[in-house]
Amino acid sequence: MASKRSKRIEIVVDLARRAEETAADNFTQAKNALQLAEDQLRDLTQYYQGYVERMQANTRAVKPSELIQTRAFLQQLSVAISGQEHQIALLQQQLQHRQLAWHKSHLKTRSLEDLRTRYIQEEHDADDRLEQKALDEWVAQKRD
Repeated sequence: MASKRSKRIEIVVDLARRAEETAADNFTQAKNALQLAEDQLRDLTQYYQGYVERMQANTRAVKPSELIQTRAFLQQLSVAISGQEHQIALLQQQLQHRQLAWHKSHLKTRSLEDLRTRYIQEEHDADDRLEQKALDEWVAQKRD
């Protein structure tokens, strides 16, 4: 006898469930990467601001070479901050793509589970009809 549709689709449902779990893991990783990048940006920005405040609070006479070094260092920090902001923008896009991928995978899994449930119900209904038919035939034979 051929296997029932509900049993055959179980493999597909399992594969979809695994794909959904993988997509969820990817989404979580992207979320964590974004959080880490945002933390790094916050740290860089705080360091930059703190450095500027320390330099402004320094009331002693500053040599021109120190001023040039300070400006160069602040420029490097500014470039690092800009690079981190760019990285965050890329990570936000990646997060959105991975969230969409997870959502699609989740919907697919739910659809397949609903289809499996419908197949199971149809199979139960068919079994019930066969049983009722057999009972009807048995009762008809008893009357004859």
